[in-house]
Amino acid sequence: MARRRRSFSGVRTRRDRNGCVRAPPTLLLLALCAALPAGASADDGAASPPPWLGARLSATGWLASLEGHLQTPRGGGAGTTSKRRPTVDEIGLGGLQVLPTLDAALVVRGGHELRFDYVHIDVEGSDTLEEALVSQDVLFPSGSSVRSRLGLPVLRMGYRAHWLPLRWGGWSLAPEVGVAVAFFRYELTSPSASGEVDRSYSVAFPYFGLGLSGPLAARLRLELDVQGSGIEADYVDAEARLVYQLFRWRRTRTSATLGLRGTWLHRVDSQRDEQNDVNVRVGAFSTDPWAGLSFGLRIEL
Repeated sequence: MARRRRSFSGVRTRRDRNGCVRAPPTLLLLALCAALPAGASADDGAASPPPWLGARLSATGWLASLEGHLQTPRGGGAGTTSKRRPTVDEIGLGGLQVLPTLDAALVVRGGHELRFDYVHIDVEGSDTLEEALVSQDVLFPSGSSVRSRLGLPVLRMGYRAHWLPLRWGGWSLAPEVGVAVAFFRYELTSPSASGEVDRSYSVAFPYFGLGLSGPLAARLRLELDVQGSGIEADYVDAEARLVYQLFRWRRTRTSATLGLRGTWLHRVDSQRDEQNDVNVRVGAFSTDPWAGLSFGLRIEL
């Protein structure tokens, strides 16, 4: 008669007549699951505890179109700028552009994430003015051929709290808080003008955000990110993206990303007569139906 023996794991095993161990079907199923290749489960990292320190780097191209205005007086003096002008389109800065973006993060114990996000906005253009323009106390007559440049890169540094118990199923919601810095530079020149415009400054402001993520399929995830501020500047950045895992080697994952992103930045200073009034919509927040798509690669360690 076969003898039963309890293993160290608490699972009952049985020996056949030759003395060989016969494992129950549940144990064989567990062994089979453990032998499946990476990516066969909906959440590869769910079975093992998170590492003490992890990292993520994403590089994307953002198909974006700029709209808005760049009102820029000289020293806040009356009459030194046209109201809500120049518009981005009238000086040749509209149209689709591919803007590079970088997103990096350090994750400590799986629950504390330090995030760094950089969007490089630096575009040049040219056009002919249909009506006279005054910008930074420089007169550009009607019919002037102008060359322009706008630099508006935005750097964000934030903290996202994954440790809060905002989870259901495989989905999680994490709040974020941080500081953003927008670097503004505006140039406008013309042979017909009384001078040239070259104005630059930076503005820093706090922001608050939320991140929602969860699995859609075995290797496919959906992520939604929203950040916003109403202090020092009106700012909204929102993106929905799909993340598809291409392959995995140990703890290193490489994924492709495809998303839709929009940014709005509006900042008016406190000068008495005329104010610097920059109001720019980028990507999905513009009226261009093709703008906003983002595509790139992500590496997670």
